[in-house]
Amino acid sequence: MRSANQLYNSPSAGPYPAQIGTLFTTTLNTDLLTKLAPLNQRTVQQDGDTYTWQALAFDRYGNAVQTKRFNSIPGQTPVQEQVTLANDDAYNQAKWVLGQVKQKVNQTLGQTVYSTTYNANGLPQRKLPRQGDSSNPELLAA
Repeated sequence: MRSANQLYNSPSAGPYPAQIGTLFTTTLNTDLLTKLAPLNQRTVQQDGDTYTWQALAFDRYGNAVQTKRFNSIPGQTPVQEQVTLANDDAYNQAKWVLGQVKQKVNQTLGQTVYSTTYNANGLPQRKLPRQGDSSNPELLAA
């Protein structure tokens, strides 16, 4: 049997704006449609084990930039990760390209898991291999 539970951050709890838009009608749920409440924790219970993903920090857009994953299985170490997004790069702001991952670091092991650079059009230029991939970095776009 599997069950899941999600918890959401308060709209006023982060560096992100509490309100992200306005409605011009009164027949819809204004709070649901205009308030930013990002996912804060997801817990899955399956076969007697509990798996948890937790957001520890958010950016100004409500993206989780520091996370922790852990479970109830004895002997397994929690994993804490830091994500750097390209949201604040000038070329992405000008084009409203959001959510592109520049770097993902496993803080538990002190290893860069993923790293990418983007060109002025927001296209990936260079990608370092994911953890465990022994191949050389490849050029993705010119």
